[in-house]
Amino acid sequence: MLTLSVAAVFLPSEAAAQTAEGWRKDIDLLTAKIDGYHPMPWAKITKEEFLDKANTLKENLVKWEKESILLEIMKLVASLQDGHTSVLFTNQGQFNLWFPVRIERFPNGIFLVATDSLHAEFLG
Repeated sequence: MLTLSVAAVFLPSEAAAQTAEGWRKDIDLLTAKIDGYHPMPWAKITKEEFLDKANTLKENLVKWEKESILLEIMKLVASLQDGHTSVLFTNQGQFNLWFPVRIERFPNGIFLVATDSLHAEFLG
């Protein structure tokens, strides 16, 4: 199975100061990387539909705060409907927090299936 992860890395001060033009360049780079490296990016969405979504995102950048822009970029990548393709943002301060537990739904209920070492006592 081939996994494609596109990682955008910003230093905290750079992300806060990112301009609309900088975001546009990042989105253009993201779309180019997906088109160039993904083995079948247009299996569930056409290239035209994807680029239309990217262009709409770029047009609306000035309306959103950084966190909203990051979410919209994630939604853009999710529109590929490929569970192996994601965009990862690092150094995003409070926006990039993870829970110390993993909960999953099964046919017979919702269960805690993993924890970090500090919460291992909750596993059954």
